[in-house]
Amino acid sequence: MISLAFTLAAAAVVLWVGIGFYVRYRAATGTTWQRIVAAERGMQVILLQKVTILVSAVGVALGKGTDLIATLSGDPEFAAKANGFISAYFTPTNVMIAAMAFSALTIWARLRPKV
Repeated sequence: MISLAFTLAAAAVVLWVGIGFYVRYRAATGTTWQRIVAAERGMQVILLQKVTILVSAVGVALGKGTDLIATLSGDPEFAAKANGFISAYFTPTNVMIAAMAFSALTIWARLRPKV
């Protein structure tokens, strides 16, 4: 039950961040990069943090969701194949590298002069 709650919460976060970004991006004008920055209210730091949230939430949703999909579809091989793929790429080391990279980008974005 807790696993299902985590999966639903992760999926909700992905939808919240994705839909919010899409709506603001479509409403913005300018070049692609200007629209991306405008979608996050002119703050690249918020954009980077939302990417970090998305990477984490997608990892949780994929990891927990495969068991749910396998149970609902009655195909235990699906869960084994999907979990093998997920565990190959969403290792603790890879997640820490991504977190460190996004943290470094956040620091860089905060320290650079406003354009």
